[in-house]
Amino acid sequence: MFGFAVAVHPKGAYDLVLRHALDVDDEGRTLAFGSTMGALWVSENGGDDRRLVNAPLHSIHAVRCV
Repeated sequence: MFGFAVAVHPKGAYDLVLRHALDVDDEGRTLAFGSTMGALWVSENGGDDRRLVNAPLHSIHAVRCV
């Protein structure tokens, strides 16, 4: 099955985030995720806050923290 998560925009809108488009670093503090609408977000505090890195990109199907 192809799972997914939903990311919420501050204005209450939703973007679809595919399961391979979400990654967490080895320490569990940095999260990166991209949406099918081309938005890329990063959180550096375990997901408490996030910032939009870039939008719009093409549909993001995979993200990797390195």
